[in-house]
Amino acid sequence: MNRNKALGLILSMSLTSDRRKRSGNMAALYGKKRCASCEYWSGVRAPDACAERSKCGANEDGLCNNTKASFYKRKTKADYSGCSKWEKWSKLTKMR
Repeated sequence: MNRNKALGLILSMSLTSDRRKRSGNMAALYGKKRCASCEYWSGVRAPDACAERSKCGANEDGLCNNTKASFYKRKTKADYSGCSKWEKWSKLTKMR
């Protein structure tokens, strides 16, 4: 493969990766205390095959429905971890 062709292939791969990041199509798994694994978060998500982690889009937004939380009825990102009122999502039966 000549140098120009190799550089074109690398550039193409890089642009495709950047587009996925910007569009939020990349799936992310959350197994720690994050909004995506909280009982009260309303974003689009599903448990992984082992029911240990929450699976959703990397840039997914959702509303907090915990009346005790300071973020109640406010939009949060799936990966936010600053809430002290987090409760494990009931569908994550094997999460530690």
